[in-house]
Amino acid sequence: MMNEKWIDIYREEIESFAPCVEAFDKGEMTRKDYKGKSGGLGTYAQKDAAVHMIRLRMEGGNLTKRRLKVISELVEKYSFKRMKLTTCESVQLHDVPASEVTAILTDAIAGDFFGKGGGGDNPRNVMASPLSGVQKGEYFDVLPWAEAAAKYLLSIARDIKMPRKLK
Repeated sequence: MMNEKWIDIYREEIESFAPCVEAFDKGEMTRKDYKGKSGGLGTYAQKDAAVHMIRLRMEGGNLTKRRLKVISELVEKYSFKRMKLTTCESVQLHDVPASEVTAILTDAIAGDFFGKGGGGDNPRNVMASPLSGVQKGEYFDVLPWAEAAAKYLLSIARDIKMPRKLK
């Protein structure tokens, strides 16, 4: 499962990804080659190759107070131009300069946000209704199960590749 060792390896992946971001930014790497490296970390060059999108996963789509605090800190520190919550219960940060991509991925860990598996041939996020646990008439709160499934899939994302449309 996801533990400190997993997070340490994730930090190393981000660190080793930094030269790719720099090479792409300098025009030394094609968009296709960059996408092959960046997708697994949930980041892509936008149409304007000078800026990037970062997709941060939230297990179960659970936007906690802690995560909101970290998002607000990231917005304050990096001044994003655009941000959105996706239908896959992730946070997407848009118009991010290349020089900030890996720093944001690293800083987001404080809120249990992970770019890992946010793109490429990786298992996607597992989601639950935002009303899970409080909806009248529900039999039980599915959020803990969705979070556990999402964490498990994220923990094995390095070891498996899923077909493009089966995520």
